[in-house]
Amino acid sequence: MKTLDRRLLKTPDLNAERLERLKKLFPDLFTLEGKLDPNEFKKVIDLDLVPESERFEFRWFGKSGAKRQAFTPTQATLCYDKSRSVNPDTATGNIIIEGENLEALKCLLAAYRGKIKCIYIDPPYNTGKDFIYSDNYTEGQQSYLEQIEATKNGIKLDTNVEDGGRFHSNWLNMIYPRLLLARELLTDDGVIFISIDDHEVHRLRNICDEVFHEPNFIAQLVWTTKKGAQGMETGRHIVPNHEYLLVYAKSTEFKFLGIERSQAGFSNPDNDKRGLWKRQQMQRLGQGFPKRTLIDPKTGKKYTFETPYTQTKLTKWLNEGSVLFPQNNTKYPIRKEFLAEYKNKKQLVSMLGLYPTKASTQELYGLFADQKIFPNPKPVALLKQLFEVATEKNDIVLDFFAGSGTTAEAVLTCNHEDNHNRRFILIQIPERITQKTSRAAYRAGFNKISEITIERCKRAICQLHKKAAQMCSATPAKYHAVRANDNSTLVKGNSMTTGDKESLKKIGFKVYRLAKSNFMRVEFALDYTQPEKVLIETLNRYIKEKETQFFNKADEAAMLDEILLKNGFMLDYIRTQCKIISQNKVYEVKDQFKDCLICVDDSIKPKTLEELNSLKDRIFICLERALDSTMKFNLDRLFKKKLLIV
Repeated sequence: MKTLDRRLLKTPDLNAERLERLKKLFPDLFTLEGKLDPNEFKKVIDLDLVPESERFEFRWFGKSGAKRQAFTPTQATLCYDKSRSVNPDTATGNIIIEGENLEALKCLLAAYRGKIKCIYIDPPYNTGKDFIYSDNYTEGQQSYLEQIEATKNGIKLDTNVEDGGRFHSNWLNMIYPRLLLARELLTDDGVIFISIDDHEVHRLRNICDEVFHEPNFIAQLVWTTKKGAQGMETGRHIVPNHEYLLVYAKSTEFKFLGIERSQAGFSNPDNDKRGLWKRQQMQRLGQGFPKRTLIDPKTGKKYTFETPYTQTKLTKWLNEGSVLFPQNNTKYPIRKEFLAEYKNKKQLVSMLGLYPTKASTQELYGLFADQKIFPNPKPVALLKQLFEVATEKNDIVLDFFAGSGTTAEAVLTCNHEDNHNRRFILIQIPERITQKTSRAAYRAGFNKISEITIERCKRAICQLHKKAAQMCSATPAKYHAVRANDNSTLVKGNSMTTGDKESLKKIGFKVYRLAKSNFMRVEFALDYTQPEKVLIETLNRYIKEKETQFFNKADEAAMLDEILLKNGFMLDYIRTQCKIISQNKVYEVKDQFKDCLICVDDSIKPKTLEELNSLKDRIFICLERALDSTMKFNLDRLFKKKLLIV
């Protein structure tokens, strides 16, 4: 069915792929009609050895439906929004997607599967107080879809097979399918960080053990949100001041890069040729270590003390001239510990330390002229530390619960400091802002959470550069909050300085919206009882009848984006018109991993066929409606398996 799926512009059908892999490995488990035989499959499992009553499994109501939801292809696509993008020509893969994240993840699947090095998400904590997502899921499905603008003209863009009365009826059914897709997107050496608190951490670990497999659990990191109770009173006289970061790898190939060692505390006052050093105590009094002895070669004085180091090692340091003896009898020898001795980077520890959320909130408010735009964002410094130890160079970082856009700012800050080119992909649901949800954001002119995401990224870019930083150092009260669709950033009055414009030219990002497919064929109802050849012929007639008028009015760029994305090309592809083709508009397309030729003209000219002969080693994509039987035959003979007809 690959040809049919390509014609329908389907995103990958993960369930069909799993069955196909199983069939290749164990063909005897399938019937002559190609269907999986449950009885034969049970024989392989041998239920007598694994009694159902003794089997460990994490189950909940709706789990099967949630899993099916993850593996169901979407009919949606991603539509480029040029008006809200910033310096798209220098975006270098930085992307913000406005839309429901489950469907957006499916749209990314064909192009980004196995290409995301790091995922960070801060999902709803299921407390009933979350600002971004209605994480109690008490709304009816239609009102929810209307709230996030996931319907258009009554056409549903989600992949729910049935209307169960509630969309994402509980927290587990919300997070499970998204994690299944997240794993598909990760590289083999990829990693996911998930922010969570005590409400759901135990259930989240159970889900992650299933999705990512228990051996790939890396750590449950803990970070402190505040120093103390800070005047809070609780019924049980205990105030939580920590949150967690669950860390899972895609496979055993992942390992942290380590933390760069600082020169703080090191110096070289005696100009030792071995370089920077610091004083290191050798004695450990009262800890039960054995006693060792060192003799000062200049004075002959003996120093006996408890130490974890062996006598051999102490003697070695003494002979190397790395031991300093005290000037009086009340102290013990110390050794010179050289920075060059450290062959490896510093290890990450599971207690990450204090990252006060109050401070991170104030930092965000500072970006928005002290307007309380968004409550309790995650600290940029915390995410920055994660990305520094897990990513490098051109890695992609994905956040599909983007919120205010902390992930983007952290990635940009990392790149600014180490001169790497990490890229971010953010997905944020366009939940409406009201006076009830956020009065400050509403009064500042923001209509959706995703507008805050986009605007924060603009302002973070501006802040990273010197001239913007100088402007930001002025009194915040002199600046006014701006609308997300305004190209100004931290503007004074109504003008934008030259420094701001120059700073924004250096970094950019593209904005995409989750939208209905550009092709009516996605609504074609398949009758799978018919042979594939019959289905393709029926589909061709449907396309000819329904899409002919549409193509005359279609946006060429939008069509190209959808066709290329669903055929595995990343959104930062480069497109140039092929100069050797004279009578058709044929584009050369290239992304980081692949390239092709594509033409969406309504007919392919005979002259074009001749000119394509020199390019026959490339993949060629064109529309079915552009081909008569003769041209189709000739193109198939020229490109063979590299011809993709949509």
